[in-house]
Amino acid sequence: MLSRSMIVGLLAASSVGSVWAQASACPCGGGSRLNQSQLAAALASRTVCAVTGTDRWQELHSGAANASTGPLLELGNKAGGETVGTWTINSGGAANTTVTYAYGGGNSYSYAVCEEGTGAVTARTYHFCGARNITNAKLVDGTGSCGVGYTRP
Repeated sequence: MLSRSMIVGLLAASSVGSVWAQASACPCGGGSRLNQSQLAAALASRTVCAVTGTDRWQELHSGAANASTGPLLELGNKAGGETVGTWTINSGGAANTTVTYAYGGGNSYSYAVCEEGTGAVTARTYHFCGARNITNAKLVDGTGSCGVGYTRP
């Protein structure tokens, strides 16, 4: 039989887990998830400026306008950027389109992407929902600066 303190401990652990799950939920929904053509128009030839915890990074989705695949360049360590992998949009219909990032060593991560806001692509906020939820990312044209706190050589 479980003691009272064990039951209280289990309840506390389950409620902490539930709060964590809610806090880490990605806000894609309500029709804001990008389909294949919208995702290509948003990402191709743009840099994603993202923050997760204390990590800040800026990755350029190299490729022609509206491309659905290309090299992925990290812009924070080397002048002109450093190729760290590839990005590919996977068409799964309007509700299932994802972008997959493949890095060296066989590591790859897929994300649904949704947006908030109106106006120019660079004026909106983007959420990458998947292996690791990345919320409130911004896009800048080309190799433009992500701003204060992002290192550039």
